[in-house]
Order: sequence, then structure tokens, then C-alpha cells
Amino acid sequence: MRDAVGAPVPLPAHGEVPSLVHPPSGCRFHPRCPHAMPVCRERFPARTEFGDGRWTHCFLYGDGDGDASDGDASAGGGDATTAPRPATRRT
Repeated sequence: MRDAVGAPVPLPAHGEVPSLVHPPSGCRFHPRCPHAMPVCRERFPARTEFGDGRWTHCFLYGDGDGDASDGDASAGGGDATTAPRPATRRT
């Protein structure tokens, strides 16, 4: 969705913000993600690079084989208790 100038309009996040004390299992966003799949409740997705400084942790992207909860530092997720920042773009 774009505004009158053509700039992207951010979509509001629906649902409840996850607890920091008792976070949900798997991906921290699965309780409020409209695209959540069963795997999202079980594992935290590995980091997928898009290039140009953009990346995400989501099973909708990449090959789906990665799991950041295995402690692989190259995946960018650390362990299952560490939720990385959402996708960003350097300016």
C-alpha cells in the first residue's frame, strides 16, 4: 500500500505483543502473524539475507532449512531465547 506521494504506508501489527518474560515458543511473532505456519510455533527461523543491508528471520523466505535456534552464530539468531531485530534497511 502506498500514500498519495507514492511512499510505502506501514501496516499496523495486529494481535498482542509477545511477553518478554514468557515469550512464545518458536518465532516470537507467530501469535500475531497472518502468515504463521505450524513450523513457526516450533522453531525460530534462520536469517535470510536480501542484499543491500536488508534481511529477515521468516520461514516464508529462504529455503526453510535453517533454524536459528541451533546456536549457529552465522544464522544471526543466536539461540531460541534471543529474538533479533526485525528486517531493516541501511540508509
